[in-house]
Amino acid sequence: MTSRKSSAELFRTTFFSALKGNFLLPALNLAVFSLAAVLSCYSSVRSIFDPAAGKAVYDTIGGGPQAQDLSKLFKYIIFEGYRASSGNAVMHVAAVGVSLLLGVMMFRFIAGKKTVNVFYSLGIKRSTLFGAKYSAGLLMLFASVALPFLACLAINAAYFGFSAELLTAVAFHIAGYTALCFMVFTVTAAVFSCVGTLAEGIAFSAVMLAAPSIFFFCLQVLMKTLTPGSPYGFFADPMTGQAKSLADTLASWNPVYFFYKKVCEAGVLARETADTDFRWVKPDFLPPLIWLAASGALALLAVYLFKRRKAEICGFLGQNRTLNFLAVFLPGIFFFSLCAANIKPVAVGAALGLGAMSLIYLVVDFALIRNFREWLRGMFKLPIHLAAALAVFFIFSTGLFGFSTYVPNPDKVESAEVSLQGYRGLLKPLDSIYYHDDPDYVFSVDVTGTLDGFTSKADIQAIAALHKEVAGANRSDSVDASFSVVYHLKNGKAVYRHFAKADMRTLVRLLEIENTQRYRDAVKSALTEPRTDADGNDAGLAKTFYQKEADVFLSSRFLDKTTPMELTAPKRKELLAALAADFAAQTLEQRYFAAEPALGLLIFRLNEPILDRDGGNPFEKPDTPSGTPFADAVDVTAQGVSSFAVTADMANTLRFLKDNRATIIGDDGSVTQQPYFDLLDSGATVAGARIIPFSSADAGSSYYPGYSEISYHFIGGFYAKAPEYGRFGGAFVLNDAETAAALAKKARFSYFTKGAGYFVNFELKDGGGYTTLFVPEQDMPAALKERINAFASETPVRN
Repeated sequence: MTSRKSSAELFRTTFFSALKGNFLLPALNLAVFSLAAVLSCYSSVRSIFDPAAGKAVYDTIGGGPQAQDLSKLFKYIIFEGYRASSGNAVMHVAAVGVSLLLGVMMFRFIAGKKTVNVFYSLGIKRSTLFGAKYSAGLLMLFASVALPFLACLAINAAYFGFSAELLTAVAFHIAGYTALCFMVFTVTAAVFSCVGTLAEGIAFSAVMLAAPSIFFFCLQVLMKTLTPGSPYGFFADPMTGQAKSLADTLASWNPVYFFYKKVCEAGVLARETADTDFRWVKPDFLPPLIWLAASGALALLAVYLFKRRKAEICGFLGQNRTLNFLAVFLPGIFFFSLCAANIKPVAVGAALGLGAMSLIYLVVDFALIRNFREWLRGMFKLPIHLAAALAVFFIFSTGLFGFSTYVPNPDKVESAEVSLQGYRGLLKPLDSIYYHDDPDYVFSVDVTGTLDGFTSKADIQAIAALHKEVAGANRSDSVDASFSVVYHLKNGKAVYRHFAKADMRTLVRLLEIENTQRYRDAVKSALTEPRTDADGNDAGLAKTFYQKEADVFLSSRFLDKTTPMELTAPKRKELLAALAADFAAQTLEQRYFAAEPALGLLIFRLNEPILDRDGGNPFEKPDTPSGTPFADAVDVTAQGVSSFAVTADMANTLRFLKDNRATIIGDDGSVTQQPYFDLLDSGATVAGARIIPFSSADAGSSYYPGYSEISYHFIGGFYAKAPEYGRFGGAFVLNDAETAAALAKKARFSYFTKGAGYFVNFELKDGGGYTTLFVPEQDMPAALKERINAFASETPVRN
């Protein structure tokens, strides 16, 4: 009995001593959590119940102003809006940092010769000593996490009342952050149980916690570079720019990241109106529970290691071979991945990566061992490191066990999404479409991502067939490309694929997506069908844009004369019906490979701001005032601007332009009526041209390369004054007006380039401006082509 009592007394004394000597760090964690969570919670809730802000006016496109009591729209608020990501990020950093430092402070005695001897001389068992300190740390960390969220519970209960959803959300926050703190603290304790120095304890703890993130990053960059079809690094969110990440996909396996994404989604429960139900998704407690269990298992391992630890290793580096291996391998594979992913060709990058990995091994391993003979004896480990890197490289390069070529069975697909290779602004005119990095012309480069809603069996089969063709495309003659596809399976899972390479024949085949029933219905719906509650956000905004909000302009063939079209509601409806009918009848050959130049251009341009249904910011109107001709340039594709090339095959649209008249006010104030069709010919003539050959680099060049996608669909441009910069600064100059005029008859405003052809910047006579069009390879006269190519070979760099 005396022995047991003595042991319990020693545990109690050590436990309270640990609490008394290490409470400052948990107190800091408590302060950070209180500022981030409690203050945010109180300010959000209080603003809702403030008499001056208790009512709000919601303005939607379809509904008009509606005064609502905000307090009825919320069930609870812990983190609301942008505070969810920022607040949780601050708490994650605090939880990891404080837990790691607390582990260092409480277990550093193990790595010190004097302190460890003192503790051992007390007669306390190692398991009791470890358990007392470990339990004290857990208690302080739990209190620092739980108290702030219990305060949030009290605030919400006082204002909104108790609810099962509130209690569950608070419990989820406490469980998740407790699991995070416990895991970091336990890893630190376990590391100190098997290393000889304080520096190693700190460094190896950080390495162990960062290892999954570093490893997932290495896999992502290698997969993105080497594995066709890899979705990671693509599928960027248009609002945040954040791409699909392997770290997010495997977050459940990451001890410091498993909780972040989930907790950001659980901070508030709200509804749009008081008449609708709350849509609550119960948080998933499984990951926090798994990591709590993992912490317990790791703590038992730490006790075992501590009990078997030899006191003689105190003060000596490199005593743990497993941690040494990890400390050497992680930086090596990190730099190998960076080299292989960023240095072209890939084989050269991989070779340089192996060299960097070898150098890192030699330096870091010697720093840990600091014994030349032992270092040489352990040199056999270097080939193991290099072989592991090469194995990963080989697996990813050869398709990752069929990952690259996998296409789901269409019978198991509920719906699909797919990116478009042609003009992408038609169905999402309010999405940002970034200009090419030259002021004279653009490509259909944008961030509109995929078109969803492909549900019919025929459409899904067509997409799957095209996907197979891309996956099996010949890589030897491939070019940079952007093709994304998502399959939503009937079992609730999703398959993402993105291909950054394809041959040009396959890219042309991908235009056939526009022949699917879903695409045709989407275009017809945007132009002619009224907006309904069943419409998604993009579809509803497109309808409002074309049918109500956008001003309509008619531009001439050279884009030098742009006339606003004065349309009554019935006339607008008639014009849109004509466009829809012509678009439905138009073949892909006519749309993207027209035999003749377009006659002109119909431009839809945003008039007033439109609020999106999800409550985001309004889409602002462009800089040029609506309702007036364009002054210095013609915006043919931009945020809030969408254009249709008017071609000779568009019988319905041409009939409308012939049957309806524009009011023309002359310089002398005279007013005349003129058919819109006559305005397609501005009477402009060509004085000369500047010409540059197409380069595949032009297709993906953008001010925002991290957000944009590659397209080979060219769209022309117009400037009233010659730009002082741009790619035509070093172009081949054609001063022969007659030859330039003949070339203009073969130039296209809208054309899918197929990776070959010529950009031609035509100068119009009498200061009429500068129009950039595209001349296909087969339409460029042979003699002129030879002169242009010879000039380009001597002048490879454009200004």
